[in-house]
Amino acid sequence: MVSAKHVLGIFTREHPDLYQWLVRFLLSISVVKDVRPVVITNNFFEFQQEEFKCSFAILYHSKRRGRLNVTDVTDSLYDRELQHLNETFGRKRVLVVIDDLEDSSDHVKMEILNSQQSIKNQAEELFLFSTAEKALLEDMKTSGYQSQSDLKNKLDRMKLIIEETCPLVKMVSKKCVVGIFTREHPDLYQWLVRFLLSISVVKDVRPVVITNNFFEFQQEVFKCNFVILYHSKRRGRLNVTDVTDSLYDRELQHLNGTFGRKRVLVVIDDLEDSSDHVKMEILNSQQSIQNLAEELFLFSTTENALLGDMTTSGYQSQSDLKNKLDRMKSIIEGKKEESRSVSWREETIISMPDPGPDTQTLRKRYRSSMCTIGIGIVISIFVVALLPFCTTIKKKEEKTALGRT
Repeated sequence: MVSAKHVLGIFTREHPDLYQWLVRFLLSISVVKDVRPVVITNNFFEFQQEEFKCSFAILYHSKRRGRLNVTDVTDSLYDRELQHLNETFGRKRVLVVIDDLEDSSDHVKMEILNSQQSIKNQAEELFLFSTAEKALLEDMKTSGYQSQSDLKNKLDRMKLIIEETCPLVKMVSKKCVVGIFTREHPDLYQWLVRFLLSISVVKDVRPVVITNNFFEFQQEVFKCNFVILYHSKRRGRLNVTDVTDSLYDRELQHLNGTFGRKRVLVVIDDLEDSSDHVKMEILNSQQSIQNLAEELFLFSTTENALLGDMTTSGYQSQSDLKNKLDRMKSIIEGKKEESRSVSWREETIISMPDPGPDTQTLRKRYRSSMCTIGIGIVISIFVVALLPFCTTIKKKEEKTALGRT
């Protein structure tokens, strides 16, 4: 067993300069991979987006702002944010830190917790730091703070909470919760649920119906560690992404941003034709699928019928169908099948029409054309200007000829 590394978010309305000591301390903890300072504004959607980039959260406030108005008081600054952090990470992965205090004693801490009870209800711990303690922590190169037992105890306690909440990952395999995200009714993909549950590394399957409530979608995403975007041709069109009235542009982008491409699959079934030719056509016209998902799986109505009853082994005799299911299983298990993985991506390289001359060539042709046109105009003006002169000379020659006769 090994510990995965945390990405810690420091959520605050304060300037980052005020908590650089905290950033440095957190980065000194072995299980911390990165620290993300997040300045809270009135854009709550941005706040939510930042949450999903972290695995642990610290709500930070400085007494330099003038008041200790974190929650539950007049003009409190973080009521909504603290509640949402608690809902997203759970109480054990949320801390509240307040610094720049004159007094950071346990007595002051009790006063704050009694008057702002949301802190103790929604966060694992409240840490207070005085201006004197902060001064010691400003320069982490010195070991001055180590001699302060109260200060050292606080930092050790913070470190312990962060280390204990770091998830343990099995070296061999990790059970995963697979989310099926779709706008279809669950009855249409029960065969997929049953197949996924037959895979040894799958702990649970969560069917998630996508609505227009994107916040609910984000909440469900956080409960999974592998996802499948499912679509049925029974809806009438293959409008997953990148086409008019596509159904999943935003959702597929978010799934990729959360899990990475290797843990996102797209499944389309109830097709008349599930051949590689149809697959290439879809990937060429809806390129976000191949860019944001590890694999696209197509299933025909005939294949769907075979899979409808997983108690029979009829589908085992269909080599193409068996290969698809084996490929899906290997991706979820995290096994490498380089030959297959490379081949489908190489096959989906889109043959674009000849783009024609490049920009530099076009510019040269344009300049050449303009020069030719310019010369033509000059010659035309010159000819027009000479016409009257030539006419006059001709008339004089005619008069001279008549005089001689």
